Amino acid sequence: MRGMLNMSLIGTLLLAYPLATSVSVRGRSSTGDPEKRPVFRYYITTEAMLASPVLVTVHGASNLPPGAVLVVHISDYIGEGSRYFSDETRVAVGEDGLFKAYISVKKGLEFRTNMVCDVVFGPTYPPQPARVIKVVGANGENLWLNSPNPQIQGNEKGAMLVDCTVVRE
Repeated sequence: MRGMLNMSLIGTLLLAYPLATSVSVRGRSSTGDPEKRPVFRYYITTEAMLASPVLVTVHGASNLPPGAVLVVHISDYIGEGSRYFSDETRVAVGEDGLFKAYISVKKGLEFRTNMVCDVVFGPTYPPQPARVIKVVGANGENLWLNSPNPQIQGNEKGAMLVDCTVVRE
């Protein structure tokens, strides 16, 4: 959990100070061979803000291809017995790499601070545009690329990208 919060904090800082910060999304080949394909490190970073007891706004950035569809949920906590306080909300990554979602609470429930906001990219669910699949691979195999990225869950046979952050005021 601590690592995921740190990634969200880093992402928040990058969003807050875009002119003073740059992020390299391509690294050199570990072999030093220029003929080798560079490692791509995909990310999702979000900020979830409590707008009211019935609404959370989620702002984020990603270097996934434009049009990539993300799924957003708000839950009470992480782990066994947790429950979703929102229905599945889908949002697409814009041409500028940014996205924004408005998450409504399920009937009879209320949002509060310190809830968990998950933003997930999966190549197979929800259905992704063909241009996105061309980049990430049908099963997300191009997300993996032996990357130590802590946001990647799965493996080269089936991978997804997950960002987890806390709802704040």
